Amino acid sequence: MKQTIYLLIGLFVWVACQTGSKQTRSIIVYGSDNCHHCVEFKVKLDSLGFTYDFRDVEFNQMMNDEMVSKVRASGEMGGFKYPVVDIEGDILIAPEIQAVLDIM
Repeated sequence: MKQTIYLLIGLFVWVACQTGSKQTRSIIVYGSDNCHHCVEFKVKLDSLGFTYDFRDVEFNQMMNDEMVSKVRASGEMGGFKYPVVDIEGDILIAPEIQAVLDIM
């Protein structure tokens, strides 16, 4: 299991280097520290050297309302999964890391 994680992290770093990604936009990640998808997503961002503002919506109603408002404004009307990522107004719902790299 650890070897797979290390291999994936190495792959993400390689992809970032190949795409020449430099952080030029701010990132807000909405989610919960009790959500394994959110934790894994933050690990991927960290491994790529991205800085971001993590907003735990599980225990903060104001942050939750902010996230829901942004998701609804993006046109999403159904249910959605965590994490929700806001890259300067581009809203991504439970994205793969490549979607973040494409926007950055």
